[in-house]
Amino acid sequence: MGSPDTQAWLDAYRWEHNYVRPHEALGMRTPSELWVPSPRRYDPNPPCWEYPEGARVLKVDSWGKLHWGGRHWKLSSALCGERVQIVEIGNRVQVYYCTTLIRELDLGTQRSMIVERWVPDQVPHLKL
Repeated sequence: MGSPDTQAWLDAYRWEHNYVRPHEALGMRTPSELWVPSPRRYDPNPPCWEYPEGARVLKVDSWGKLHWGGRHWKLSSALCGERVQIVEIGNRVQVYYCTTLIRELDLGTQRSMIVERWVPDQVPHLKL
C-alpha cells in the first residue's frame, strides 16, 4: 500500500482531473459536468450467459485452456472457469464467449488463431 502522502496526492489529482481541469475532448468541460449515474442497478452476481439450446458448451480450465480434439488449446487466462461455445465448421472450430468469436482452432494444422474482426451478420447460428 502507498503512504498517506501518496493517497493525498492521488486524491488531489483525482479532484483536479474530474472537477477543475477542463478537457478538450469534452468540449472544455470537466468530467463532473457530464457525468450522470447509470439508470441500471449494479448486479454483483449477474446470471450466467445462456448459450442457444443444443449448443456445444465447454468450460475453460484454471490455466485458461480448453480441452478439445485431444489437445489443450490456450484461450486466455481472463476466461479461467468461464463457459465457451464451440462451433465446428469442417476442420475448424470456432470458439465463442457469449456472442463474441474469440478464437478459431484449425485441427488440421494444429494452429490457434486470434479473430481480428467479427461481423455478427456473418454468423447465422447466433441470435443477437
